[in-house]
Amino acid sequence: MYVYNGKLNWYEYAVDECFTVVFPAGFALKDPVCAYWQWTQNAAGDIKQNQQQFATIDSVTRTADEYAISFSFGYYSFAGTVAADLQLVTLRMRNPTGETSAPATLQVQLADECRVPSATVYTTKLTYSSYAIDEMATLVMPRGLADGAPVGLFYQWTEDAAGRRKQNACVKGTFRTVVETDEWTQGTFDDGTYLYETAIYPDGARATIYMGNMRGDGVLMKAWRADFRQAHSKKAVLLRFGTGTDRGLFLLRDTLTQNLGFNADDVRMLYFNEEPKGRPAVCSDGQEPPMASRFRPWFESMVGSAKPGEVCFLYVDADRSEGTGGTDEGWIMARDSAGLFKEVVPAAWVAETIRGNLAAGVNLTILSSSGVGIDALGTQRGVLLAGCHETQSSAKAPRAKVGDVDPWAHAIVRVIDNQISHKRGVPTYSTLFDNAKRYKQFQRGDSKGAYMGPSPNELQPIPRHDVSGADPLKLGAVSSHQDPQLVFRSDYLDPDEERFLCPLVAPGERRAEGKGVRFPRDQYPREDQNEEGDQDRSEDWYRIVST
Repeated sequence: MYVYNGKLNWYEYAVDECFTVVFPAGFALKDPVCAYWQWTQNAAGDIKQNQQQFATIDSVTRTADEYAISFSFGYYSFAGTVAADLQLVTLRMRNPTGETSAPATLQVQLADECRVPSATVYTTKLTYSSYAIDEMATLVMPRGLADGAPVGLFYQWTEDAAGRRKQNACVKGTFRTVVETDEWTQGTFDDGTYLYETAIYPDGARATIYMGNMRGDGVLMKAWRADFRQAHSKKAVLLRFGTGTDRGLFLLRDTLTQNLGFNADDVRMLYFNEEPKGRPAVCSDGQEPPMASRFRPWFESMVGSAKPGEVCFLYVDADRSEGTGGTDEGWIMARDSAGLFKEVVPAAWVAETIRGNLAAGVNLTILSSSGVGIDALGTQRGVLLAGCHETQSSAKAPRAKVGDVDPWAHAIVRVIDNQISHKRGVPTYSTLFDNAKRYKQFQRGDSKGAYMGPSPNELQPIPRHDVSGADPLKLGAVSSHQDPQLVFRSDYLDPDEERFLCPLVAPGERRAEGKGVRFPRDQYPREDQNEEGDQDRSEDWYRIVST
């Protein structure tokens, strides 16, 4: 995460204005970028109007001495260079007619080794005596509000005490005396002259900043969230039904919003807080129940409204129904708001919804605790991370500190946490898949429960310990090994290139016509491949060894 600050000049509209550019993760292709400035006077004649712009990096070229980068905010775009030591960024602003600004050189103000998009930004207006009159102020928190966490506040003086006009103020410090209450989380930092008390409200959308001098004179500013999450380019639907009331769903939500760039308002959740056997289920957080009739329009809306370059994520923690002959294979959801009756959402319906609504260039990722949809969804654009093979059943596993969880989703969350702790970026799909499988707690089964861990050989997945004549709606209740599957079309995704829940770097064509790929089956060369590298599938050995 890098924050740069300098001056922007654009004809008479921006004259020597404070200019802050935030790279919340780094300089990889499709990483987010945010820019903040105020117009001296806009085209309508309004003065000192704040501007906050969000985009992703369109191109990156590395040389021995620098990086060349470009990004576009729609009407205005920027191109320039980043010094090899990352201490300076030089940018030129450009409009659609080809007019360009003089180069703006910005110096690094904050640098954090974290490579996931976790920074938060708030903007406000500062009026402090006659020194700062209606000036834009930008608050940047690379790792949130916590004791010892870095923080930066960037603004300009209208005229400082020495009579100099438009001098930038770059305040950098660390939070101290952090206090959490039901009303806010508050922390303090200073620059030796002024004290800054920051309070973040529980919704995360609002903040206040008190700025005071050592004599006790000060002002209170109201600030609003203004970072890359406000682009609303990532959306998610998380659903849980019939598998318990554990914390795993919320751990996944927090990973999305804190470390993967999702706005909390764009993460929709359907679940019950309590599911007592034989009695009505309970929703006590004000959320929607996990009903099939609620899920369908939410999913249709998410995939249908997504634009190229955006991200859609679906997580379903629900039991699997095979139906008769597999024709009604799907997720079991609630039919009524009390969860007393069940309804199957067929994988075929999900596949058809994707086929008819998903635009080219959208990253659609589905994470499922079960093996639902491996065949149906494997023919569509998108990525499926299934928690087990289709001949197996999903089950919860007890984990220290968090209780019972979906072991596959929990392993994925822990891989992301590990990336952060080791100052790495968001992993690619293949790296995530491999590391989550190797996560030690995913490897460990539960001797007292239904989760038996992965099969000894993932290429020979052991089927669930089924009971003859069992109700298909209760398959999730039997003990089973779980061997995760990564399924995608070869023309849709390069799993070694594309990163988990990031905009696609090289999106495929609108029609998914490439070969269906499934890891681990297709992950490594095998003796049953022909000279061209294709597998001989005159009989599906992968299914045969599993049944």
